[in-house]
Amino acid sequence: MNKINYQIKYIEYLLRKCRTILTNDISFHADRLREISGTYPDLLNPVTLNEKICHRILFIHNPFYTLLADKLLVRQYVEKRTNLIKLIPLVGVYNRVDDIDFDNFPQNLF
Repeated sequence: MNKINYQIKYIEYLLRKCRTILTNDISFHADRLREISGTYPDLLNPVTLNEKICHRILFIHNPFYTLLADKLLVRQYVEKRTNLIKLIPLVGVYNRVDDIDFDNFPQNLF
């Protein structure tokens, strides 16, 4: 049974990969929004919040949005730009949960 499920998932993966080659980004996002909301979205003149988010994804490529999506870079940005906000000190930066050593945490943290 696991082998059949694996093969089915792999076929789905290949079909999705082919879909990315055959469709462009605008039609992909429009179809996804149509499935969710039930109406065909107007991505060139957005009105709803979902349409505005998709419009920003498709047409507005501002590197500042990438900076805002990164927690650590936002901390550095805020620290450089203003002295009015006091940032909470970081306990640590970890890539995996297994890297965290809970015994070395400060006692009054939790």
